[in-house]
Formats: sequence, C-alpha cells, structure tokens
Amino acid sequence: VGDEPLTGARRVVTGPLIGPSPSGRENAFRVEKYGGGYKLVSCRDS
Repeated sequence: VGDEPLTGARRVVTGPLIGPSPSGRENAFRVEKYGGGYKLVSCRDS
C-alpha cells in the first residue's frame, strides 16, 4: 500500500466562487469530503 490511498479519507478544496474580492475572503468557499458525502462550507465574513 502506498502512502496515498486511491481515495483520501478527507479531501479539502478551497477557491474563489467568482473571483478575488477586495477582502479576498468574502467569496471563498470550502468543500470537505466526509466518508461518502460532501459538505459545502461558506467562508463569508458577515
């Protein structure tokens, strides 16, 4: 077995929804994989 399994237990992808905003974090989002489900987490600053 290699160091990296075919499917990671937890995979996190981050990036801008539309483009870089003035603050650079308003349009940021995070997608996390839990087991067999995906969770979309919004990182918007109120």
